[in-house]
Amino acid sequence: MTTPVAGAAGSDGWTRVSKGFPSHPASSGAARRLVDRALTHLDDETRGLVTLLTSEIVTNALIHGKAPVSVTALWSAVAVRVEVTDEGSAMPVRLAAGPDARQGRGLLVVEALAERWGAERLASGGKVVWFELSPDRAAGAGT
Repeated sequence: MTTPVAGAAGSDGWTRVSKGFPSHPASSGAARRLVDRALTHLDDETRGLVTLLTSEIVTNALIHGKAPVSVTALWSAVAVRVEVTDEGSAMPVRLAAGPDARQGRGLLVVEALAERWGAERLASGGKVVWFELSPDRAAGAGT
């Protein structure tokens, strides 16, 4: 059973939950669990898609970014958004992974399954990589 995480509702109409993670391989799983617990109000398929995409961008931040890494899950009546922030200056790059490559497909997966995604430099240094899904689109993303 998934234990819900209470999110804080903002004046902008989004409810959010955030947490920082160390540069450790276990952080990707911990971030998935945070997002999964925060989104218990969504159907299993949508929640699974959001946790998959979260895992991809958190893993990218852990491998290619600079600690610390923070994850923020935001949701409203019309959208779900996950933001992953790290202190690294290098922006994410989609790779053309060969058929035998063990890495290099994460952003291709995000691009294929998210309704929108992007990356932005932060004025304070570092960057945020994010994706969005509308709950109704997420349920049909696999079709």
